[in-house]
Amino acid sequence: MLNTKTIIGLGLALFLFSTSCKEKDPEPEATFEKKDITANLADNWIIPSYQQLDTKVADLQSKWALFEANPVEATLPDVQSSWKNAYLSFQQVKMFDFGPAMTVGLAGSLGSFPTDTATIETNISNGSYNLATAANITAIGFPALDYLLFRPGALTALQAANCRTYVSEVITKMKGETAFVVSGWTNYRSTFIDGTETSSTSPFSLLINAYCRDFELAKHTKVGIPL
Repeated sequence: MLNTKTIIGLGLALFLFSTSCKEKDPEPEATFEKKDITANLADNWIIPSYQQLDTKVADLQSKWALFEANPVEATLPDVQSSWKNAYLSFQQVKMFDFGPAMTVGLAGSLGSFPTDTATIETNISNGSYNLATAANITAIGFPALDYLLFRPGALTALQAANCRTYVSEVITKMKGETAFVVSGWTNYRSTFIDGTETSSTSPFSLLINAYCRDFELAKHTKVGIPL
């Protein structure tokens, strides 16, 4: 009589023999057209969302100009509200960090987190800085404005001319970059829609990689760092 180990051994041998003789499964055929996806994303999400961001940043710039001309308590809430609306709009497009957005470094320049308050204060105090340098990447964008517009005593600090100048230059930089991306998508749209190859540099691959990277950033910077 065969013992249990022998039975199991024979069973495994038969299984391995049967699987080794089985023909290789054919490669799965594509069941969807990638261009349908990229065209839909470009026309119904990416481009309209960037246009909305540009509009929201323009509104922030307009509200700030009114406050800058009359820096009183009554005009600050409008700036803060406009900042919030623009920041929410940015959250809808920051994952599309490729094409024109990658060229201008939009995700980093508008959304580097956490902001470096010490660098911001040094810049304001010295009055000499270049907001386009890597050294200031954490002293610009929405997080920097978050600190400048909402910190305790923000109104008093913003009544200083050098502080208002800094805010103005941060917003002007943001507006120029969002306008650049909106304009860039006019030509990049066809490249994106047609770029469905599987190479690591194809627009479709860049889309998937950007999505995964943004998801990881959400875990690490928005959950991990605060914790």
